[in-house]
Amino acid sequence: MKSKSKNISFYHISQYSYVFILLLLFTNFCLAQDNNKIYSNVDSIIENAIQDSVFPGAVLVVGNKNIILYKKAYGFTDYSKNAWTVKTSTIFDLASLTKVIATTSAIMKLYEQQKLELNNPVSNFIPQFDQNGKSQVTIRNLLLHNSGFPAGKPFYKFCTTKQEAYDSLYAMPLIYETGTKTIYSDLGFITIGKIVEVITKESLEKFVHNNLFAPLLMKDTMFNPTKLWQRISPTEPEHNFRLIKKPGKPKNKITQLMNGVAGHAGLFSTAEDLSKFAILYLNNGIFKGKQYFKKSTIKLFTTRASENSTRALGWDTGNGNPKRQISNLFSKSAFGHTGFTGTSIWMDPELDLFIIFLTNRTYKMTDRGKINKIRPLVHDEIIRTISK
Repeated sequence: MKSKSKNISFYHISQYSYVFILLLLFTNFCLAQDNNKIYSNVDSIIENAIQDSVFPGAVLVVGNKNIILYKKAYGFTDYSKNAWTVKTSTIFDLASLTKVIATTSAIMKLYEQQKLELNNPVSNFIPQFDQNGKSQVTIRNLLLHNSGFPAGKPFYKFCTTKQEAYDSLYAMPLIYETGTKTIYSDLGFITIGKIVEVITKESLEKFVHNNLFAPLLMKDTMFNPTKLWQRISPTEPEHNFRLIKKPGKPKNKITQLMNGVAGHAGLFSTAEDLSKFAILYLNNGIFKGKQYFKKSTIKLFTTRASENSTRALGWDTGNGNPKRQISNLFSKSAFGHTGFTGTSIWMDPELDLFIIFLTNRTYKMTDRGKINKIRPLVHDEIIRTISK
C-alpha cells in the first residue's frame, strides 16, 4: 500500500509539473504576442525598409538596465531567393562600433588602472608618432576626433603589411590645427588600438576578450570569427559564406590589411551579446553584481565634451550629428555610435533605455543615405512605444 501511495503521489506531481510547464509556455507565448502588437509600428518601419532594399535583414533588441524588453529578427542575409533567414543569434560585422565596444572600453580599463592619462601625448607610447607636427596630439584628442587627422587614408592601396601601414600613419602630417575642429577619423582609432597594444604588451583582440567579453559571457563577440562564418550576415557578395563556402573578411579594407584586428573596425557580434554590454553601461559599470568600470569613468567617457561638437570620449552623444540625426526623442544624456555596415547601439540613461539595431545595409548597397532616414524613425517609434 505504501508503494502504491508513493506511485500515486509521483503521478500527481508529474501531472502538476506538466500542467505548470504548459501554463508557462502559454504565458510566454501570450507575452510574445502582446509584445508583437505593442511594437507593431516599429516592425512595420523595419519591414518596409527591407522591402525598399535599405538592407536585406536586421536584428533589433530593446531593453533597460534590468532586462531585454523586445528582440526580433527581420528579413534575410541577402537578396536572393535562397538566402538564409536572419535570426536573433545572427552575427554582424560591427564596423565602427569596434571603436566604442572594443577600443574605447580598452582605454577606459587602462585609464582606471592608471596606466595612462587622457592628456598624455601619443608620442609617450609611440615615439615614431612624433613626426610632422604631431607632438602635441594627446589620447584625448584621438578619442574626441579633433587631433588634426583627416577622416582616413587608403593604406591598402600602397602598403603590403600592417607595419607598413603603421609607419605611413606615424609619418602623416595633420590637416588642421589640433583641437580647432572635429573631423571623424578612423586614423585616430587605429592609433588608439596600437597604444593599447603597446601598454598591455598583447593584442587589442586578446586584451578586450580577457578583460571584457569573456567575463561578460559575450561568447559571439570577437575579431576574426573564422569558425562562425555560417552565422554571419554578409556585408558584400564576396564575403557571403553561403556563396563562397569559406571564411570571409571584415568589410573594412584597412582591417583586412591589419590581419582582421584594428582599433577602428573589425569586431563582430550579435545584438544579444551587445545587450549585455548596454546593460553594463546603464548600470554604471556593473553587470550581474560585478563592477567592470567605475560610475565616474562611464560618466566621463559618455558625456559631451564641448559645445563645439556632439562627441564624447569615443562615443557620440545626445541625438547625434544634426546632419545625420539619430533620433528626435533621445534625452541629452543619450550616447551611442553607428557603424558603416549598418550597425548601431544607443543608450539613454535618463530614459533607462538601450536600442541595438544591426543590419548589413552595405550588401549590394545602392543608396548609402537611406539608413540615416530609417534609424531615427525606428528610435523615435520605440521611445513612443515604451512611453505609452
